[in-house]
Amino acid sequence: MTLNIASYNNGSSKVSSIRKQEDIDNLIIKKIASLTINDSKIWTSPKYDRSKNVHRFFQYPAMMVPIVQQTLIESITTVDNSVTTILDPFMGSATSIVAGMMNGLSCYGQDINPLSILLSKVKTHYFDIEEVSKRSIELIKSINSDERLCIEKNFRGIDKWFKVSVSLELSKIVRGIRKCEDIEIRRLFWITLAETVRLSSNDRTSTFKLHIRPLEEIQNRNISANELFEKLLNRNIDDIVSHNKMLLSKMLVGKNGYKKKISILFKNSTEYIFIPNGGIDLLVSSPPYGDNSTTVPYGQHAYLPLQWIDLKDIDESITEDLLSTISAIDRKSLGGKLILPSQEIVDNLFEISPSLRNVIEKLTVTHPDKTSKIICFTNDLYIVLQKCCEAVRKNGYLVWTIGNRRVGGIEIPNNRILIELLEHNGIKLLTEIKRDILNKRMAQRNRSTTTMVTEDILIFRKTF
Repeated sequence: MTLNIASYNNGSSKVSSIRKQEDIDNLIIKKIASLTINDSKIWTSPKYDRSKNVHRFFQYPAMMVPIVQQTLIESITTVDNSVTTILDPFMGSATSIVAGMMNGLSCYGQDINPLSILLSKVKTHYFDIEEVSKRSIELIKSINSDERLCIEKNFRGIDKWFKVSVSLELSKIVRGIRKCEDIEIRRLFWITLAETVRLSSNDRTSTFKLHIRPLEEIQNRNISANELFEKLLNRNIDDIVSHNKMLLSKMLVGKNGYKKKISILFKNSTEYIFIPNGGIDLLVSSPPYGDNSTTVPYGQHAYLPLQWIDLKDIDESITEDLLSTISAIDRKSLGGKLILPSQEIVDNLFEISPSLRNVIEKLTVTHPDKTSKIICFTNDLYIVLQKCCEAVRKNGYLVWTIGNRRVGGIEIPNNRILIELLEHNGIKLLTEIKRDILNKRMAQRNRSTTTMVTEDILIFRKTF
């Protein structure tokens, strides 16, 4: 009998590779467990300061906790040094992307919300502070010397959402920003304007949905948009200085800025996810926990700020139709189009996810009117998850943060549904973390759902 050495060696190498990967998995699991044992509140982060770094440029809804994301990424990259790229298909405020930067990764993020794109581009750009300071001084001078009584923007409801005096001052800021020739600095100015708009409008800031303040409160509320903008701009410059120092201390800055790749795309992840050569090593994200109209209306929250911003400065492909109504962006998000998939697709979802099937069966008895939204949302989510699985390379990692909301008094097990959908695509669950929601600003209650007070952080590996 002749021994096939080549075949034997290949088989031995394969077994060795599997064992090595399992060792890495176990080290990651032990790392997470060790962090949890050493500090039981590490994933809740009760002492988290939102003002650190660049995370207060704009109060984005349901923003993930930066230190938690940074710790998660560091836990994986310190064990597996082959991880060099990160993807977030639901980028939001770029919390995961900035955390990836702090860990020296090439970062790829995308979102359907134009305000997310603007905010993320600003937060990930390495600014020349001297140039920013110079342009800021010029801008403030331009605003203060502008005596024109012309309102630059005209959209439905402008007089409802803004006092005339505020609109006139916001217009001066818009005209001043347009004079700046540097697109990156203009974007910094635009995101500062976005927060100015949020704070100076007649909208209540206590909720993400647009709700007008009481008339008496509006009449008695005196606010200078110009003064607010200048204050926020100075604060943002201070945060950029701090952000730059952190990157410099980690030796992550070269002559052209951040040393690694940064890609921020205005894309609908149900339609397209960018895949670099070799695939993605690590995906870190938090998807919506349900359709935006009944969970967090990200698009509605962005509606007023975006009305005052020149959209072409965010991305050339963004069109005005996204601002045609306060719900236009949310309708393009997961589950936003209430069009039930075919019975064949629904049956396939039920086969893949028994947890989804069980909860739909319960709701069919008690609240049949609420089943369509959950099915449409889950189908859209599954489409994105399939694209994510394709984007991540073999033995790459996925970290998903998700919460279980309640609909019609019944808990929707988003965590189990997500696990089942991913496992069907060769994604193996390594470990789970339960965290209390203390600092992640969520909607507290609405007519359709009672929102969650805990979240699950799920860490996976792609097996093939």
